[in-house]
Amino acid sequence: MPVHERIAVGDATDCALLRMAEEIFPTADARPAYSTLLTIPFSTRRRWMLAVCVNQLDEDDGAPFMVVKGAPERLLPKCSTIQDAAGRSVPLDAARRRQIEQTQRRWAADHGCRVLLLCRRDFSPPPAEPNEKEDDEDDEDENPFVGIEDSPALLHAAATGCMHGLCVVGLVGMVDPPRPEIPSAVDTFRSAGIRVFMATGDYAPTAAFVARQCRIITADAVDGLEQVLEHAEGAVAAEKEEESNEKEDAVSQTCSVEQQQQKQLVDGNGGAAALATQEKEARLRSASASASGADSQRTLAGRSALVISGPEMRELQTEHWDVVA
Repeated sequence: MPVHERIAVGDATDCALLRMAEEIFPTADARPAYSTLLTIPFSTRRRWMLAVCVNQLDEDDGAPFMVVKGAPERLLPKCSTIQDAAGRSVPLDAARRRQIEQTQRRWAADHGCRVLLLCRRDFSPPPAEPNEKEDDEDDEDENPFVGIEDSPALLHAAATGCMHGLCVVGLVGMVDPPRPEIPSAVDTFRSAGIRVFMATGDYAPTAAFVARQCRIITADAVDGLEQVLEHAEGAVAAEKEEESNEKEDAVSQTCSVEQQQQKQLVDGNGGAAALATQEKEARLRSASASASGADSQRTLAGRSALVISGPEMRELQTEHWDVVA
């Protein structure tokens, strides 16, 4: 039976990766060789998952090793090498990092892919004798899992402490299109005057692509955190300008009142009602102009779509939310 027709039970992401792996190499032949000592499941806070495995059939190098998958923006800073086509680990220089970042953005923005970075970390095998150790051996390469294979707590502490010096194995892009009825449902909500928001843990360009598929985003322009901060600064400047104008208007009105009062001493009280009406009209015009100017500067609503990632949302302050609303 073809791989894509087989029934896979479990997490959708893991099932997709299993099908991909099956097309590359029969997993049934690889499973007996490996056992898993520890699994740290995926969480939205970490945005990666980890497993500590051991090759049971390799008598020469059966030391435990780590495999990790997760969001590239979280894992790439923890990587120092990359595996080339020949399976060798080479330094992960700035050019290769840029290539990975550009590939993630291109897959996300052009195809709506959810991109995962696959990594691993190997350690030096334990010495044959307890006291046998080369003088120039780096402590960073010593395997922290040797001798604690039966202690989940110690394995967990060791694994989380080794989340650096990872080796990039590759990038995987997965497409998860929305259900066909979603766009029409969103149109129905919008026609009823309901504003539709999408909350997701996806990479921002991926989220924007999916939101367009769902017709949650219909505007040509898509704003991000930079635009929110820019409009927040504009709103603060507008408020200061408004306060300054109000003070100037108050001073001007006070002078006008004094001049009119002096004039009334000569002309009598006939102009008092007209003066009050003029002052009221001036205040209304000033308030209307200030409100319309401030509103256009303080909010992004109705002007364009807005996409902000989870980490960016945690950085927003109260004045930023006033812009978003």
